[in-house]
Amino acid sequence: ALQGMLRNPLAEPYLLGVSSGAGVGVLLGYAVSGWFVWAGWLALPMLAFVGATLTCGVVYMLAQRGGRIDSLSLILSGVIINCFNGAIMLVIYLYIDPLRIPDYIQWSMGRLPDMVPMGLLAVSAGLVAVGSLVLLFSAASMNVLTLGDTVAASSGVSVHRLRLVTFVCVGMMTAAAVAIAGPIGFLGLIVPHICRMIV
Repeated sequence: ALQGMLRNPLAEPYLLGVSSGAGVGVLLGYAVSGWFVWAGWLALPMLAFVGATLTCGVVYMLAQRGGRIDSLSLILSGVIINCFNGAIMLVIYLYIDPLRIPDYIQWSMGRLPDMVPMGLLAVSAGLVAVGSLVLLFSAASMNVLTLGDTVAASSGVSVHRLRLVTFVCVGMMTAAAVAIAGPIGFLGLIVPHICRMIV
């Protein structure tokens, strides 16, 4: 979705900072879990979604030039925000229980847990399903968008709305993945290209 929307084969959640934003949300959830009583299976994907959405919003605002999105500016903004989110995650490590730091480091490197709570799995699956369906129904508009913003707008596509919907859906799906497996980089870059080769 990101590669098609931005007409850039390098676009993916990790590079644009969405994964690290979701990671910040999850780490904050882990850090304050000792202070509050909440359902971790619900809180983690929701906090990841908030972090991913905030990151999408910041990157989107930084990349706008006169109401238009420049693909190169978006990538550069994402790289900058990704580094900033990485610094926030390192700061969070300073305030968590030192005995739990190895678990967090393994999570941040993209570790699949031995056991995933059913609630977390259900919420994450729901986020992925909703995001996938919305993007699937937006496929025709995204195909028109590949011809350029002007052509898409003249064809009746609301370019600004489509971009917002795409970013929200990508944020939801990335949040679901990060809540379970950590902010794994470059899968979002490689998988679409492998699928294109196959299909």
